[in-house]
Amino acid sequence: SKVESLKNLRKGNSRGFVVNNDYHEEINKVLSNETSPEQMTAEARKFPVNLRGNIYQSAANKYASSGNLTSAIGLLNENFEDAALEEAVRNLYSQYTYNLISEEKFTEAENMMNNFPEDSRINSYILLANAVYQKNPKENKSQAIAILAKARSLISVKPENSQELNLIMQIIQSFTQIDASEAMTLYEPLIPQMNELSEAAAVIHGFQSGNNVRQGEFSLAGGDSYGFYGADFSVFQIFAKNDFDRTINLINMFTRSEIRLSLKIQIAESLSN
Repeated sequence: SKVESLKNLRKGNSRGFVVNNDYHEEINKVLSNETSPEQMTAEARKFPVNLRGNIYQSAANKYASSGNLTSAIGLLNENFEDAALEEAVRNLYSQYTYNLISEEKFTEAENMMNNFPEDSRINSYILLANAVYQKNPKENKSQAIAILAKARSLISVKPENSQELNLIMQIIQSFTQIDASEAMTLYEPLIPQMNELSEAAAVIHGFQSGNNVRQGEFSLAGGDSYGFYGADFSVFQIFAKNDFDRTINLINMFTRSEIRLSLKIQIAESLSN
């Protein structure tokens, strides 16, 4: 007689302290392809508050997939707030963008992206540019470059944090496939800041007795990815194949000798292979 009452107690727990296994099958039914967003929204109210988020997100995605972005945003605004709302909207835009791109509705996708929140726009532009270029590299090159230029214009000339630097590096990665010369042009102004960050990292990690810094120098034993802000070999490898001399000049702009040495050794090894 106690078992059923304990099951009910667990199912009624909305704080998330226990795993709600009893709900998994029911939620999966609600999330099925046959369920309309209106039905999803109605069914969501039957579940504890902490389990409704995924249902509301899926319902919003279905609204957006049918072209009803207004209802999708309205649903999220009604059921999320603060950071959770920002994340839900970001996920919605990401899913909506993916759907349009997969259907090769590139112009429609770009027009929609122009109205996205700025932090969602950048990644969407990168995704779109790659898809446009891959569809027809010869005919779509200029369009892909223009889309990437939009993405770059949304970020400070000098990145203000690691997130912005990572976004710029993603844009440069995309440019390496489309126009390596332009990728180099975007990369060069970043090197002075990378030097500042690497010098600071060497001091901080050396002071903390980090294993990656010895006697004021980064150790090359574990590779060069840690502490060498932005000095990504995969980018330089493509640079070297397109313009070797310019690539070496870029490498020589790094002030730390271990960064220059590491990049040159890896390029030499890649060319010999």
